Order: sequence, then C-alpha cells, then structure tokens
Amino acid sequence: MDGSLRDIIGFKNKDASSKLFGAKPILLGGDFKQFLPIIIKGKRQEIVQAATNRSYMWDSCQVSRLLKSMRVSNIGLDGNVYARMQAFNDWILAMRDGKLLAIAKESEEEPAWIKIPAEFLI
Repeated sequence: MDGSLRDIIGFKNKDASSKLFGAKPILLGGDFKQFLPIIIKGKRQEIVQAATNRSYMWDSCQVSRLLKSMRVSNIGLDGNVYARMQAFNDWILAMRDGKLLAIAKESEEEPAWIKIPAEFLI
C-alpha cells in the first residue's frame, strides 16, 4: 500500500513520492497481536520478525489504544449474560497477552496452539 500510494500521488507531486504513504494520513485498525503475518512453515521467531510493529513504517505510526471493551459495555444485559461476556472478554485478553497455555501437535517442535473452551465455541 505504501508503494502504491507513493506511485499514484507522486505522479503529480514528486515530493510526495519520497514520503510514507505519499504523505497521506492512513488509519489502520485492529489488534496487532492478533494480526500476524503468514509465513509458510515459519518458526515463531520468523513470524515475530515479520510482524507489523517490526516494519520500517512502525516508527512513523501513532498508536492509539481503546481503553474500554465494547463487548461488556452494554449496561442493560442481565447478570448471567454479562458474566458470560465478561468471561469471554477476559479470555480474549489473556490470549492476546500470551497468558494461555500453548500446546504443540505431535509433529511440531514449538507449542503454537491453544485450546478454545467449549463454552466459547459456536
């Protein structure tokens, strides 16, 4: 995307072709801990090195964080539904932070899988 915008915008504005994203502001959203690159048969270290926050662009980014989970912000929920949503939210945060026990399959050297609790499966 960076290269494409530099080319398109730099066609009329040569100065923009040397700037990140052609000097256009870009908004990216998501949880970058959940947004990992796909490295076929890559080891954990290779995947981490290819992550978004290791990119040459990362130092030019301004990171904003959401402080309130929208999953559990609905005050009108009954206690049971709220408790289940809070449990799911806590599990998602634990997964994001790497606090869940990882397991390895028989043919794999590194543990890279987690067990999803049955109550969270649809």
